[in-house]
Amino acid sequence: MRNRRFFSRIRLRTPTLGYGLVAVLLTIALAAGDAQLRQTSIVQKFTQPATVTYDDRSVHYIGLLQVRTWILRRDLPYRIHAGRDPSLSSGHSVEIAMTGTDRPTIRTVTWTLDGARIVFETGHEIFIPAGRFTDGR
Repeated sequence: MRNRRFFSRIRLRTPTLGYGLVAVLLTIALAAGDAQLRQTSIVQKFTQPATVTYDDRSVHYIGLLQVRTWILRRDLPYRIHAGRDPSLSSGHSVEIAMTGTDRPTIRTVTWTLDGARIVFETGHEIFIPAGRFTDGR
């Protein structure tokens, strides 16, 4: 009789332990998935002017991208992307982080044979050498 009470207590605790384990595993899977899955949107996009021609004879683009995690919608650092793909899905990418602004805004992009100079509304500047975004990069 005594053993039956003991085993009935174990059976009552087992589902609770199982649910707790499932909850922990789901939390880990959610965190891992959120870290890997990203949603990228183009905030600003600039096209190379016809007056500047690089050796690969392609038209190039520079864009400011906003990156968020797909599941929890956490904001990740913005990115500057340069390349010849108009959708900005491939090419040279630079992560940017600026203080004093919630969302960076590009004021101007100056294209030269040496590369592209990006000037932000805050006055910050980034120069990307042409070799980083030409020839299929």
